[in-house]
Amino acid sequence: LGVKLLNRTTRQLSLTEAGRSYYQSCLRIVEEAQYAHEQLGKLSHQVSGRLRLTCPVGFGNRVVVPAVDRFLEAYPCIDLELDLSDIPRNLTEAGFDLAIRIGELDSSNLIARPLAKVALLLVAAPGYLARHGTPGGIGELAKHRWVLSSHTPRRLHYEHQGERYIIDTSGRITVNDENARTALVCQGHGLGLMPAYEAWEALERGQLVRLFEDYPIPASPISALYHDRRFLPQKVSAFIDYFREHLEEQIWFMD
Repeated sequence: LGVKLLNRTTRQLSLTEAGRSYYQSCLRIVEEAQYAHEQLGKLSHQVSGRLRLTCPVGFGNRVVVPAVDRFLEAYPCIDLELDLSDIPRNLTEAGFDLAIRIGELDSSNLIARPLAKVALLLVAAPGYLARHGTPGGIGELAKHRWVLSSHTPRRLHYEHQGERYIIDTSGRITVNDENARTALVCQGHGLGLMPAYEAWEALERGQLVRLFEDYPIPASPISALYHDRRFLPQKVSAFIDYFREHLEEQIWFMD
């Protein structure tokens, strides 16, 4: 091409401005080819191809994996590649078709489609409450220890009977994995704020107790993110439509 496309060092490889421009042009060519292929699939009434999906670990294990069986049965010509990671992937650089994200989204050039919302629950282990006491009011929450997470807010917003409450949380333990957080809260290391799908099993087993059920916390949005394309691949739209219906059937989620 007679143009430098890559900046290369012993430790790093990155695209030049010309490289980024060339890559985006080639990507559009690939997308057009994929679209042409999918039009042939429409003629045979089959949705096909490899769907590369990325989502958070806890949500993936508890919500996405149970949905896979019925999806693959409904679309026998789709192959699924599922990436579970709590570090948000760059869809373009990593070659993913679709991402499922929990919580408020950062601005990007991706298309975001709302799927549902999940309730956030305030919970604690019975052993922790026995040692430190059950909070008698919202104002007492700031005096308690918390098991903190990068996936949920550090500041709680409550509204009850026209009154608004804002609680800043603090604690000795911060963790970036939902399973670890659930285990630590169950062990009595502090209060926990977590999505309903994460806390549900421990609540059912009596390992956790829900606090302040009458003081609802704003639900956390669940979104599907995909590339800004003129032609959304059928395999992507098929999964989004299917998964949204799957969420509507679950007790943890709401519109």
